Parts: sequence; C-alpha cells; structure tokens
Amino acid sequence: MGRCACSPVPPARKGRKADPMENVYLIGAEQVKSASHRMVEAAEVVKGAAEQISSAVDRLRAALEEHAARVEAAASAGRLNP
Repeated sequence: MGRCACSPVPPARKGRKADPMENVYLIGAEQVKSASHRMVEAAEVVKGAAEQISSAVDRLRAALEEHAARVEAAASAGRLNP
C-alpha cells in the first residue's frame, strides 16, 4: 500500500479545547478507506436519529393540534370557564 503524505493538523490554540478530529492522522490508502467507511456508518446513524426526531415532532404536532381543536370546541360550546 502507498503512503499518504498528510501533514499534521496544528494543535489547538492556547485556552481553547482541542477538537478530537484535529488529532486524526491518515497514513495510507487503507486507513483512508477505513475512515471513509466509519464516516458513512456514522452518517447513517445520524440520519436515523434525525428521522426518529422528525417522526416524534410530527406525532407531537398532531397531538397538539388535536388537543387545540378539543379546547376550541369546548370554548365555543361554553364549557370552559374564563
């Protein structure tokens, strides 16, 4: 396998917490390939989490709209005390 001539990322500035990704050094093509597979897997996990959050928000929105409709119906029927 060939070598990758990657230069190191400069260290974090004084007083600033280092980003963990600043410490990733790729040496060869196999490591680049492996890293890309891990990034794809991580992206799929993030996508799944985003879809679950979106679904939960949609269910919450529907429940709130249903509740608001019941409150409006009760208010128009005079069943709510001001």
